[in-house]
Amino acid sequence: MKNILFFLILGLCLSTATPSHAILIPLTEAQMRAIVGQAGVSIEIEYIIFEQDIGEIAYTDDDGVDGREASAYIRDTHIRKVYKSIYTEDEFKSAFAEATKTTANPEGVTPMSPWKGFSPITIDVGACKLLTAIRDDSSDGTNPTTEPVVGIVAGLPTLMVNTTSEEFSVGVSMAGAINDNKDFIHVKTEGSAVFILGGTVEIAAR
Repeated sequence: MKNILFFLILGLCLSTATPSHAILIPLTEAQMRAIVGQAGVSIEIEYIIFEQDIGEIAYTDDDGVDGREASAYIRDTHIRKVYKSIYTEDEFKSAFAEATKTTANPEGVTPMSPWKGFSPITIDVGACKLLTAIRDDSSDGTNPTTEPVVGIVAGLPTLMVNTTSEEFSVGVSMAGAINDNKDFIHVKTEGSAVFILGGTVEIAAR
């Protein structure tokens, strides 16, 4: 985030400066890292409430089974999620137990996944170690490559995602059909939780 803020400020200064004041002083990479305080981007999510309403998302087939245009749609979508960072092992166990409480088990469940410590979201661009290793292993082994796969390396946070409400309808529309624009599935969920305990995601072009 500091990187983004630094370049936004730099761009604003250059865009408002007169030509006589637009002087750029080249900096080394080490100097740049010292200025922004870090390499890459680190984002901490403490508490976010996400709420969204979507009228319709549709996939249209111009020439359906009988040659007529038909659409499958998802309508009246309402989503409400709460994102909350988890900082300690005790907090993780308490939140997990709370999320898994049932009438038959009022104490909830003890998580099986080990706690490995707090982590924020991190975003870096560079060599992808896992994707590079996968590419090397997929070769015939006679001439393994030493060239890295480059991409985006994202570190996942320790986060609880609580879906307090999610609702949508699914249907199909086709002009002249007896069931045109009629929903055949209605989904409604409440009170589900997902826990993310860190990890890494690598994204690169093939």
